[in-house]
Amino acid sequence: MYENLNIFRLSGALASQSSGQQSIAARNIANANTPGYTAQRSAPFEIGASATATLTPRTTRSEHLGQFVSAAGWQEPGQIASFDQHNTVSIEQEMVNATIAGQNHEKALAVYRHGMTVLRSVLGKA
Repeated sequence: MYENLNIFRLSGALASQSSGQQSIAARNIANANTPGYTAQRSAPFEIGASATATLTPRTTRSEHLGQFVSAAGWQEPGQIASFDQHNTVSIEQEMVNATIAGQNHEKALAVYRHGMTVLRSVLGKA
């Protein structure tokens, strides 16, 4: 019954969006030392956005575990193929993103709780 009310759909969509943002921040932090990894970002939450965000996973580059060729022409196993592969992850920015996502999740729960309180009051079960 109450799933069809807009306030509950909105709070559910915000909770799903913030969960996705937390996942993206965690994935970015986990790949902070991966050469060539580009930090992922999610779209900002908008009213009317779908409750499920579509995220496509990215694979690491094939050169990640490649061979290093020195100027002398010999290879060292386990060395990265080139040093020009820049990583765009900022740990500080990901911490901020994770904090904002946590705040949005708390906001979604507060809206849901308030909606339930109003619904109980209307039904006389408060």
